[in-house]
Order: sequence, then C-alpha cells, then structure tokens
Amino acid sequence: MLRKRIASTVTALTMALGLAGQFSTVASSTPSIVIPELSIAKKEIPDTDAMNFTKKMAIGWNLGNTFDATGTGFGDNMGLESSWCGIKTTKAMIDKVKEGGFETIRIPVSWHNHVVSKTDLTVSEAWMNRVQEVVDYAVDNDMYVILNIHHDNELNWLYPSDEKMEFSTEYVTAIWQQVAEKFKNYDEHLVFETLNEPRLVGDEFEWWIPDASYNAAGNARVVNAIKNICKLNQSAVDAIRAAGGKNANRYIMVPGYCAGPEGIMHEAFTMPSDTAVNKIIASVHAYRPYFFALAELTDPQSTPNFTLNSKDTKEIDDLMDSLYNHFIKNNVPVVIGEFGARNKEENTQARTNFATYYIAAAKARNIPCVWWDNNVTNPTAGEAFGILNRAKAEWAYPTVVMGLMKYAGTNSTVVLPPEFKTERIEGVLNDTGSWPKLTFPEAIGSKLELDIEAIGSVTGIMGGLCFNGIMLDGVSYWVGVHWFGYGKVVVDFSEITALKMGATYGANVSVEDEAVLAELLKLVQNEKTFEFQPWWGMNASGEFETPRDHVKLNGATLIKETLVEPSNPTGSSDVIYGDINGDGTVSIEDVVMLRLYLLKPDVYTISEKAQANAKVITGQNSIQGNCAVAIQDYVVQKIKTLPIALTQ
Repeated sequence: MLRKRIASTVTALTMALGLAGQFSTVASSTPSIVIPELSIAKKEIPDTDAMNFTKKMAIGWNLGNTFDATGTGFGDNMGLESSWCGIKTTKAMIDKVKEGGFETIRIPVSWHNHVVSKTDLTVSEAWMNRVQEVVDYAVDNDMYVILNIHHDNELNWLYPSDEKMEFSTEYVTAIWQQVAEKFKNYDEHLVFETLNEPRLVGDEFEWWIPDASYNAAGNARVVNAIKNICKLNQSAVDAIRAAGGKNANRYIMVPGYCAGPEGIMHEAFTMPSDTAVNKIIASVHAYRPYFFALAELTDPQSTPNFTLNSKDTKEIDDLMDSLYNHFIKNNVPVVIGEFGARNKEENTQARTNFATYYIAAAKARNIPCVWWDNNVTNPTAGEAFGILNRAKAEWAYPTVVMGLMKYAGTNSTVVLPPEFKTERIEGVLNDTGSWPKLTFPEAIGSKLELDIEAIGSVTGIMGGLCFNGIMLDGVSYWVGVHWFGYGKVVVDFSEITALKMGATYGANVSVEDEAVLAELLKLVQNEKTFEFQPWWGMNASGEFETPRDHVKLNGATLIKETLVEPSNPTGSSDVIYGDINGDGTVSIEDVVMLRLYLLKPDVYTISEKAQANAKVITGQNSIQGNCAVAIQDYVVQKIKTLPIALTQ
C-alpha cells in the first residue's frame, strides 16, 4: 500500500500586505473520543496447534513504506529504507509497538533493488543484515514477525503470466533460498509470507476477478494467473523447506490473487503441498468496507463515517464469515496481513469505531489482523494509514490503538489521551517578498496549522518553515522545520533541517549532531516570524513540479494547548450493554426489567450501573423504549452487537 486536516473553529485570516495587522484568538476544547463497547458471539474454533498458533499472534502492525520501498539500481541501496517513510527504523519504535499491545509485526521487504543484477540474484549482504537487525528488534520483544517478498511484483521480476513464469519462478526461489538460509535458526516466532498481492500489474483486472459472463478474456487471464500464483507459492514453500534448520516446520503464509479474499477462495486456487503438517496459513488483505477504509477522498462514494449500525458493519461481517466458513472451520488458519482505515479529515471517532469492531469480529473467529501503517498521517500527503508517529515513537492516534486492543486480548499500555483547551492565534501574512512571511504576537511554540492551497495538478508537496540567523554559541544557523501536504496542515516540529552558515552559500555545512539540532529546535520555537518555502512537488503522473508555481499559503494559526482535567471516558470496560439485572449476561430477563423501569421508574428502580448498561443507543443520552427494543433484538439475535446507532 502506498493526506491530515484539522477542522478550523475560526474564519480564515484576511490577507495582509504589511506586517501590521490584527491578531485573532479563539479558544476551544478537544472532543472526547469514545471506545465503543461490543458484544460479538464467539465462533467454535478447532482445537489444533495451528489455531492455537494464530491465536498467539493476536494482533499486528505493519512496518510499511520502509523496507518495501523501491527505486532504481542494484546493490546495497541502503537509503531506500527511509526513502518513502522519511525515517530509519529504531528499536524504540518497535518497543512502542510492543507496549501498545501488538504481538505481531509484519516487515514487508522488496528485494530486487538489492541483488547484484538480474542475472545474479545474490542479495546484498548489507541489506540482508539490516533486515535481520530490525527483525531482531521484534524478536527481542518476544513478538511474532512476518517477513515477505513485497513490491517485486512487476514485469521485470515477478509476474504471474505464462510468458514471465520461468524467470518469476527463478526469482522467487532464489530470494527464498537466501532468506530461509539467513534465518534458518529462528524459531516459530518468525513466519514467512511467500508473496505480496501477486497480480497482473497494469491489467484492467489487476485488482479484481471478472466473471466470465462479464469479460471472458479477462476472466481467462486472471484464472490463469491464479494457477501461476499457486505454482509460485509452491516454489517458495519448497525453497524454504529445503533450507533446513527450523525452516522444516516454520509456518508459511500464502496469498491468492492480489491477496484478496476472493482470490484465495476462488475455485482455481489450491494450497501448496507441504512436507510439514498444517503449517500453511491463508494470507488475506481486506480494507473493508472499501468506501470508508480505502477509497480516495476524491471518490464520490468515499465516506469518512463508520458507525456501529449493520449497514456499516455488513462488509466486515460478510468478510469474516466467509473466511471462517471457508478456512477456519476446516482447520486452515488465516491471517489478515493488511487492513486499516485511512485518515479522512481527522475522522478519529469513526476510525476508532472501525478498529474496535473489525478486531472484535476477527477475534470471534480466531483471525489475527495486522494494521497497515505507512507513516503517513496527513490525508493530503497520500494514503494516511499511519497511527504511530515514528519520529517521536508516540501514538499519533491512541484511541484508534485502544479500539484495536479492546478485544484483541493483549496487554497494552495505551491510555486515553489527555483533553486540552486549545487557543488558536492567527498570524499576519506578508506575501510581498521573495517568500511569504508569517508573524505572530508571541513565540511560535511547538504546533502550527498552515492553510496551504494546491494550484493545478500537484498531488504531493513538502517544504519548510525557515528561520534565518538563529544564533547558538556565537554561530549563525539557518533552520528549516518540515511540512508535508496541502489543505489544513499541522506542523508539530518533529522534523527539522539545519545549516551552519559559512561566509558564502557554498561554505554552509549541514548539521548532523542531534544535540545541536535539539538546541536549535528550542530556539526557533521561541521565534515569532518565519518564511514559508515550498521545496518539492509532484503531479498525478509522478513527475516533479516547480513547487512555488503550484502552492499558495493563505495563512497560519498558532495552536496553544493547555491540559484540562480529564473526563471520565465513555465506554469504560465495566459497562456491559444490555445487562440490567447485573448478572454479567444479557437475556430476556434484562428486557423485562428495563420495560418495568420505563413503565414505573419510581416502583421498579435500577442501579446507576444498570442505567449505564441500558444506554444502548449511541447518540441518545436518555433511556427510552427503543433501548429495550434494541436489547430484545440482541437477545433474539436480530442484531449482532450492542450498542447500535440512533438511526439503526
């Protein structure tokens, strides 16, 4: 898998031609996010080693856009690790993931830019060692690790057509021989995944399987590709087993066409034969419901909303039921290796609802799921699936993580974020110089919101808030604080660049010392003025643009946050929706008790806890007759979960 907008509570700043102007201030508070309470009946799970193994995998996180990044050339190419995500992986990041409650980490790796050549498929030792180093970060945390072949699915390397199968087989075999040899002594905590989303890249049916009645030729191509994918899976399994050591019994994940559930459940797909018993896991990617989880913001059917009504949850329910009936019931373990919901205009409550429901539904069927995190949080900067701020090793969306963990059955240190009183102070814009300049009445601090307008065809852009003449220990520095994307862009001062100024431009020296950078960051946060500079831009065709011609700064807002007393979170773990009599279950007795309370509350009293449990309609604060109806519908299994949305 390859943009963050904060809703403004104030009107846009009137453009000023000079530095003189009026500063405006507005105060507001951050809304509380609710972690929903759910009750989903657990399915019967076969009591086998394979099912117990995937149960221990529990829930996972993808180190996306990292080792899977691709580029040009061959050999070490060590810079590719940070070329897409902007940062090198550290142990602190992986430690944070473990602390969050994740028991599994998937490390996608692309290999073709790290071999000697197309005729010599020997992988760079430096690249292999670096992959091993990060694998060890996770292993040291007693985590399960999924390692794969990722973005190598292209015409020149791995392609499931008859014309490309000979070299594709050679490539898959060569890579897995080397990877399996490198990790042959690692125990079952290391899982291999043969391929990632294998498909006919560039074909009109790259991402789906057409019915023969709709397009016979397209159906024939894809069905043939499915059969070839089975052959490639078999080649990978054979190479892994032949490497010996602990590979003889290692669990191996195998995908179907494009890793979709339809591809692996297609009649043309077959699981590879194996010398080990019940060690093959079905690998699936499922961004469902599509128009909420994955669809582009520009898609007319895209929605930022996900509630707990059956309309929103149906795609998830259908997905989980199909995987359960096809695989789990038949003692074939399943891992959903990629899922998630992209940030759409900071729809954190909806994403929290989604995360909670998705994992609860999967857990009820013993299907571990691995969230796709590509280190993108700004919805205008790409597919924003990031939930971890890797630069700070902090959760960018802790309530999403809490939702993921609520029914995952793991230990998590993530807690509800504190509430803040927010003061917004708009700066005065002077756009008459070489670069737009913003001035504020007080020190900038650590958080700004930029109002950036994209002009023309630009789809991706970045730049810096630039400070000249910053003095530290008698030396002058230029400092640039990075920003990414367009629209309402929040800058948190987590990434900076600095130059030690020389007598001439060519004599400037890049600052690499972390301690110096930290001191410079403190100094610029005490400044009141900066220049806005766009540095880099790209259009929809992937071509570079001159960013100055495609960007307009409309204003900027200083965001001051003051911690307020935390509120009691809604959806705390002691709420059992529908349980009125306090016996820990939901039955027809609860319906009768609630109806009596609603009829004569002075006679048939219920406890405060029971009143909290009775509020099963989200968006409705009072206990009404529809609450009793909803509980009754749940008891007779007309609905699958409580609470339900007001409109359901």
